[in-house]
Amino acid sequence: MTAGALLHHANFKGAMLKGASMRDMRARRVPRPARHRIAALSPGASFVHSTFERTNLRKARWSDVTLDHAYFRQTKFEGFSLSHAFLVEASLDGAPQSANLERATLQALAAPRASLRGANLRGANLRSSRFPRCDATGSDFANAQLDGADFSFASLDRASFRGAAVGGTTFLSASLDFATFDGAVGLERADLRQYTGTAFGISCAQPCCACRSISA
Repeated sequence: MTAGALLHHANFKGAMLKGASMRDMRARRVPRPARHRIAALSPGASFVHSTFERTNLRKARWSDVTLDHAYFRQTKFEGFSLSHAFLVEASLDGAPQSANLERATLQALAAPRASLRGANLRGANLRSSRFPRCDATGSDFANAQLDGADFSFASLDRASFRGAAVGGTTFLSASLDFATFDGAVGLERADLRQYTGTAFGISCAQPCCACRSISA
């Protein structure tokens, strides 16, 4: 892909773009009166091992795409919608700044071992997404919709879940050292079995458990 490419109404239906480089690409919504979205990917597109460097994905809508091992560096995600996608071992934490996915829709994703270190996911919709063994150290999930999400065995040290909806969220054996759950909604229905570390804002359901949590 040519650097700086602007993809008006691009359609990658069934595309196989393994190893592609999307450097300086812009993929945002067209100004009114045009109502279509740039780079709207039809189901079946694959970006395995692709690099998205300084790509503008603001308000783009992607669904049913494969982004395994994809690397996002300095990418703009504001208002980005990504649903029913695969991001196995994808990386969204590229230097020099962490991924900004504030208010993004990332519903029903499969992202095992993905890297989300320091990502801004405030207010994002991550319902029913799966992040087993992901690294989201220091990420901000404040006010995010995490109902039914799976963070089993994930690294979530210093992550913030302030005000997040965590009903039915799984944190089985996750590392939650200095993670914050102040004001989290539905925490009593979250699966916190065998998590490790000292998490703030979690009260032990049973005084005999050894979860080492402390209440806020």
